[in-house]
Amino acid sequence: MIMENKNKGLIVIIVILCFIVVGLVSYIVYDKNVNDSSNTTTSNSNENSNSNSNSNSNSNSNEVVNKKYSVGDEITFNNEKWNVIKESSENDDYVVVLKATELEELSGKPYYECPPEDDNGINCNMKMYNDYNKSVAKKYFDETYINELGKENLKEVDNYYIRLITIEELRELGCDTNGSCANAPSWLLTNNQSWTMSKVDESTQSVYAFGHDMGPDIGELGVGSTLYVRPVINLLKSSIK
Repeated sequence: MIMENKNKGLIVIIVILCFIVVGLVSYIVYDKNVNDSSNTTTSNSNENSNSNSNSNSNSNSNEVVNKKYSVGDEITFNNEKWNVIKESSENDDYVVVLKATELEELSGKPYYECPPEDDNGINCNMKMYNDYNKSVAKKYFDETYINELGKENLKEVDNYYIRLITIEELRELGCDTNGSCANAPSWLLTNNQSWTMSKVDESTQSVYAFGHDMGPDIGELGVGSTLYVRPVINLLKSSIK
């Protein structure tokens, strides 16, 4: 009788233990499913948030890169004002702009500067060039100014990242063959004379210059004259903020 009671007690304990084990297993399975579901929801939410953020960023970036620019549009770059001098369509990744004011570092510089050994000598005058590629401006652009603007912000077009405006571009903007820019936009000229990269002809040492105090707005000056410089750059649209 005693043995029978012990067996019954053992069976009861085993049954209770079984219920406890089943309960623990059920709780663990349930908790895991709840956590997995929560993590999945959070993950999806984060993914959607990141996706929306990336989408908005790409949209804003594309809006800048694909923007169309018209002649005369004003752009701020390098904390300076620039004006568009050539149409730029949605398919162009850069825009050609002229600095609104003169470059202070080259104010009062000649177009061509004689080497020290020929300074103020007759040999210097005989060697002077109206070739833009030998000009003071190009040397400064290539060695100094491009680093200030950041070469990564510019595009090389016709072998130039930075250059001077040409006589042809001045005429496309409204100046005529007589040197008058009366029909040109007001932002094209300043009160100072600035160099162009266009020589007058091969037989002289003269270069075209432009500005309000030229008499006519475009004139011809010798390369030893001291004028001002307004750079033209090929600016990548992705660099415009």
